[in-house]
Amino acid sequence: MRLDAGEPGYPWNLGSAMNRLGLNDLALGFLTRAIHLAEQRGESEWSGPDAQLAVAEVAIDAGEYDLALTALAHARADDQQNGREAQIGELLKEVGSEQDDPSPQASLASLLEQLPA
Repeated sequence: MRLDAGEPGYPWNLGSAMNRLGLNDLALGFLTRAIHLAEQRGESEWSGPDAQLAVAEVAIDAGEYDLALTALAHARADDQQNGREAQIGELLKEVGSEQDDPSPQASLASLLEQLPA
C-alpha cells in the first residue's frame, strides 16, 4: 500500500479481510478509504453502488447505523438502473430493526436539520 498509495484495491482487500475476521470497525476505515481513492481516480468498480452496499453491510455489522444509512443513500443515488432497490430496502429494514426505528433515515435527517446552517 505504501508503494502505490493511490490504488483502491489494496485498502479494499485489507478491509474485506478485516471484515471476514470480524474486525468491522477496522474494515470500515479501509473500505471507505478505498472508495475515496477510487472516486479520485474515477474508478466506479471500487466506488459505485455495489461498493456502497458493501460498506453499508459492514457498517450494520459494526453497529454504525448512521454510516450505513449514508452508504445506502450513496448507493441509491449512484444506482442508475435502479437494479439494487430490493437490496437497499432490505438493508434499510435491517437498520430500522436494529435501531427499533421504523424510519431511521427520517430520524437521521431530523438530526441533520438541527445543525446550524
